[in-house]
Amino acid sequence: MRSYHRISSEHREEIMVYCANGDNQETIAKKTGFSRSAISRELKKGNDRGSYNPFLVQRKTDYYAKSRSRALKINESTWQVIENHLVIRWSPYQIADFLQKGANDGIVVPVSEKTIYNYLHFHMKGELKKPALQELSQKEKERSAKSAEKCGKLASITLSDERPEEVNARTVPGHWEGDLIIGKDHTSALSVIVERQTRYVLINRLENYTALEVRESIEKRLKTLEPQLVKNITCDQGKEMAEHERLASSIKMKVYFCHPHSPWEKDTCENTNFLIRDMLNGETDFRKLSQRSITRIARLPNERPRQTLGMYKLSPFVKTTFRKN
Repeated sequence: MRSYHRISSEHREEIMVYCANGDNQETIAKKTGFSRSAISRELKKGNDRGSYNPFLVQRKTDYYAKSRSRALKINESTWQVIENHLVIRWSPYQIADFLQKGANDGIVVPVSEKTIYNYLHFHMKGELKKPALQELSQKEKERSAKSAEKCGKLASITLSDERPEEVNARTVPGHWEGDLIIGKDHTSALSVIVERQTRYVLINRLENYTALEVRESIEKRLKTLEPQLVKNITCDQGKEMAEHERLASSIKMKVYFCHPHSPWEKDTCENTNFLIRDMLNGETDFRKLSQRSITRIARLPNERPRQTLGMYKLSPFVKTTFRKN
């Protein structure tokens, strides 16, 4: 049994693999060294339409940790003002506006609307909490509806259910996954494509990440490979993939799409994105990075020993499999 109780993102990747293999909670607990109750709670937190989604639970964990940290920085005098106004049924938005305009005595400090909601979620109970959180829930629904309307729907897509079995089996190369890592203030992005069997990754820096730029970026990288190594690619249903039919025609490959909110259907790319973010050391303004530096970053995961590949580095695979003569 482990001497600590925190489940990290690496542990969650292990748990995802064990779940995919059909292991039960007791078996997963033995393999990971966590208690069965800890695994049970983890699977419940990561439950997404009946399957364990490590990315979902990691996002929740990161969000809650960040929210708690912010809440602790607010002094007692400010919280007292917040609670006094909640008693008379002021909304968090109204309270935040009041604090922004009137908190100038050096004791009571301005607090954002979001921080007040975080405080309600983690510290308050009873009648004050319920109406405010109901208001937040309604706002989140409105934002989600606006976001969905803005993104629109892609035409003539083929869902990941129709991928051939060899894609899931990872027995042969040529099956790719693609995604974007969006930069600071949505002003730049990285296009990431990963081959499922070898985990070979290609990264391109994008200026505007329009559908045209994304298509041309993927075309440019995949056209350098032998045709038998480019059979299909699986992506999200984002508007950046609006030119998927032209992409499929240009490279003569099939383009598949994940179901909405189902990142595990391209789990190789999701895991690779975590690695890339870590290797960027917190840099999120990709305009500051040249394509040459991005290519150097891609070499790090490509040359990283991987348990799935028998702990061999990927370099031999790249030299013998992916480089044209």
